[in-house]
Amino acid sequence: MEAKQGFQFGSAHWDWFTKTLSFNSESYLWFYLIIDDRVQGICLICHPAGAKLKPGEIFYIEFIASAPWNTKNPLEPKRFSGIGTTLIQYMIEYSVNTLKLQYGLNLHALRQAEPFYEQKLGMTHLPDYDKTQDNGAVLKFYELEEQVAKALVTS
Repeated sequence: MEAKQGFQFGSAHWDWFTKTLSFNSESYLWFYLIIDDRVQGICLICHPAGAKLKPGEIFYIEFIASAPWNTKNPLEPKRFSGIGTTLIQYMIEYSVNTLKLQYGLNLHALRQAEPFYEQKLGMTHLPDYDKTQDNGAVLKFYELEEQVAKALVTS
């Protein structure tokens, strides 16, 4: 993977190498979206995870990010759009077809990603599962309901 210096905005604090070493059991799966021989997005899921909205097993997104050149920044236009959505669509299909999980997923969202999860994907915020980080920031917990997940992968 080619390294790129510069702005990383929302994911600068994510040390991907350390995370790769830390999350390496069978419960964790890494996904990479590669276009033009470059990683354009990355995601780590944990499976199975308990669904909160109805009984069953789905997956939990530990981390998801687009490459810095695919996010809004003041220095240059995005190279590719829809990286996060494409990764999520693929992971839903993979989890249903390969892992034999139910349609759906859950995650804790960075504040800047909340509009994407709420408005773009139609995820449901479940405040009882929010978590507070050491720095006091609250990560809201979201779940993608079965019917919404099905619609997302067929769109």
